[in-house]
Amino acid sequence: MPTPCIITREDIARVRASVSDRHTRAELTADLCRLNTLAAVKIAGSGHLGSSLSAMDIVVWLYTEVMNTLEVGVGSPHRDVYFSSKGHDAPGLYALLYAMGVIKEEKLLLLRRLGGLDGHPDVKIPGVEANTGSLGMGIGKGRGMAVGKTLQGHGGTVYVLLGDGELQEGQIYESLQTTAQQKTGNLVVIVDHNKVQSDKFVSQITDLGDLEAKFRVFGWHVERCDGNSMAALDAALTRLREVAGPRILIADTIKGRGVSFMEHPSAMPEAQSLYPWHSGAPADEPFARAWGELLARVNARLEGLGIAPVAPKEVSPRPKAPSGVTREYVADAYGKALVELARANEKIVVLDGDLAADCRVRLFEQTFPERFVENGIAEMDMVSMAGGLARAGMVPVVNTFASFLASRPNEQIYNNASERTKIIYVCHYAGLIPAGPGKSHQSLRDISLLGATPGITMLQPCNSEETEQALSWCVNKNPKSSMLRLIIGPSPRRIELPPDYALRPGWGTVLRQGTDAVLISYGPVMLHEALGAAEILAEKGFSLMVVNMPWLNCAETYWLASLISRFSTLHVLEDHSPVGGLGDCLSRVLHKKGLGAGVTVRTFGVEGWPACGTPPEALEAHGLDAKSLAEAFLKAGPTAVPGWSLARARGEIGHKPPKPAPFVGVISMHKCGSQTAYWTAKGSFPGCLVRHAHGLSTFHVQVTPSKLQEIVATRMACANSSAKPVIITLTREPLAVLRSALFHKYGEKVRDYFAGSLSAQSFDNFFEQFACSFVLRFRNYFDREIRDVFGVDVLSLPSPEPAGYVIGEGELARVAVIRLEDFNRVYAEVYRALGGEPPIQPVCRNVAEGNPDYERFKAEYAIAPEIVAAVRSFPWYRHMYPETAGRAAG
Repeated sequence: MPTPCIITREDIARVRASVSDRHTRAELTADLCRLNTLAAVKIAGSGHLGSSLSAMDIVVWLYTEVMNTLEVGVGSPHRDVYFSSKGHDAPGLYALLYAMGVIKEEKLLLLRRLGGLDGHPDVKIPGVEANTGSLGMGIGKGRGMAVGKTLQGHGGTVYVLLGDGELQEGQIYESLQTTAQQKTGNLVVIVDHNKVQSDKFVSQITDLGDLEAKFRVFGWHVERCDGNSMAALDAALTRLREVAGPRILIADTIKGRGVSFMEHPSAMPEAQSLYPWHSGAPADEPFARAWGELLARVNARLEGLGIAPVAPKEVSPRPKAPSGVTREYVADAYGKALVELARANEKIVVLDGDLAADCRVRLFEQTFPERFVENGIAEMDMVSMAGGLARAGMVPVVNTFASFLASRPNEQIYNNASERTKIIYVCHYAGLIPAGPGKSHQSLRDISLLGATPGITMLQPCNSEETEQALSWCVNKNPKSSMLRLIIGPSPRRIELPPDYALRPGWGTVLRQGTDAVLISYGPVMLHEALGAAEILAEKGFSLMVVNMPWLNCAETYWLASLISRFSTLHVLEDHSPVGGLGDCLSRVLHKKGLGAGVTVRTFGVEGWPACGTPPEALEAHGLDAKSLAEAFLKAGPTAVPGWSLARARGEIGHKPPKPAPFVGVISMHKCGSQTAYWTAKGSFPGCLVRHAHGLSTFHVQVTPSKLQEIVATRMACANSSAKPVIITLTREPLAVLRSALFHKYGEKVRDYFAGSLSAQSFDNFFEQFACSFVLRFRNYFDREIRDVFGVDVLSLPSPEPAGYVIGEGELARVAVIRLEDFNRVYAEVYRALGGEPPIQPVCRNVAEGNPDYERFKAEYAIAPEIVAAVRSFPWYRHMYPETAGRAAG
């Protein structure tokens, strides 16, 4: 980069004091401000040059020759007020405020930096009157300021600058009508009519037609002039001062004015050319050309006036922390995948809101122009059109920035969803990064804004591969609407998924194994920080599991249960506000499915207003960078379920090969049921180790055999082992689950357990004395201890209703409950789920008193003292009963 320079405020003041002609003075001031605008954007590395340069003459003339603001002070209630509704011309406004002594030099050098000047106007900056950048609000906000002045008896006129592309926003026409109806007289609206939107002519997007006639029809007095001529601006604004009521000035300008190769039409030599200087910082060569051209013109004019030339001052901007990126853009993958899907599906129609280049749909526009609809800056209209296309049987794919798509047409999205049609909403520029443009563009509430709308599944992919799969799922598999969330910039690292990765609704994927804590996140930006934190923690002996969870508003119960069986706290890293994001979704699912007791969901998210700055600055400001996250985990300490980390380290769970004989535990509510279930399971599961218990609850619900098969099959798939132990129970009492788990652990020593026939009475007493208090206080902890220490998967179904509950219509939790009458069919299906073929006729035997097998089992039964010792060694038992902890069974 060339040595950065600016024109000092002192040099600008010297020039202004040396020139007596008002128009010449203003013209020189405007070009000097253009130099500083160019320098600020170059130093920042991004910004909006084209519109800053086109509006510069208007802004300079207003502040230096029309408004009283600099004279009475930016804090005076009687000041004239100026703000730009379009907002992205902020660098030009900042350059003017610096030149007039309102903001300091160090602030100008911190454009789009933390603690500096936001990429779009913010009222915390001296001299800035309104937060803008989200288009269409200017006239209404200006009318409010004007009426406020009138009601309080304060002097001053409000001047509002609009962009011509902004005139496509529907709110503009609402405010044109109401302002005329209310006859607001101390308001002047100026249109920066530079004829170019982000990269195309306004006429190619939505032709504005006869603007003067349109404004007059609404009841406004209209003037028109050359907006880059100080003399013309002077004359037009003088005429407007003589008019009562709402007034509007159409200022015909040139985008990029002041730098020959940035001006149209030279910057757009062909009919289909795209304007290249709307946003972003110029490369070194064009920057040097632009700087040299402006400086030479200013000094040539000064020489002609006999005034000493200006001398640029070299400056030293604050260094930027390195921010590594890859060549991967998930948005590029999206754009290419969209074209390929459209080749196979002629119903796909793409809608865009004047952001085709940023949203990577330009290729689609070129490939399928007849199925591409450019709606301009009119998000509500675009979404309503998508609703009509969907009703007509098409598959509309709606594209714009997330901050505009989730909020502005939220009511239209809700209306579309109520029609139960299929629309794909693609929210680009999602999340905190890039943070330079500021809060108007950083989308940190889109998940929460759409989360309450039924029928929309939201997801955010972590890399190009997952982006392609996600879009394919939205188009080909999801019968309802989808919201696809994408970052706009390059991926900071290439997130590596498993080689055989396949997107699965509601399921996350482990990117890095860990045993001390788990961190769940999504998208390239935050997963990069999560993995970075894991790497830092690994050096300190802390093992952090990192999980990619692309599904933002749904989570599969079994996947979630597998996490809480290992960790008592689920840490979630949001690229969003902590309110209404993935963390809230997981917490809601946990409690809805009866899994929430004892589980904490801790969310790291963007608290408050998002920081403006470089990516490292913004992430660190919110404590979301890898270093800050690692420090937070070290401070909090491990959150693995006690016993799990140790067992994992010993290889007792998670790593050992499956046993050849699966275990099936059966728990029922009555003695007879337990016996019947036991023998049914024995007959239906030859080769399996079967254990059972009973007599602990009268709770009775129902489950269909096919649903139970689905439950078990899913658990087997989750465990990646056909030999993973399973407990199927007819009770929701966790004490029974413990007994079944104990049978699994000490299966060769414990054959059977029937209430009232214990050979070791002390063991029975032991259970009774702590059951009530323990279950109430430590229920969730208890269940996880069982699952992880004993390596058992427990299927469960709690219900508030005493009877008639069907799993297929309800909520799954820890214990799958079945009716005894269904055992024959149920166990046949479960056996198939375990990978074998059941007998033709499952065995069901009478096991009443007198049955020789029953008597044999009863005679052999004995409770081993080591079981009692094992339970008493559990951390929870030592905590609750320190007086008996460690004692041998008596």
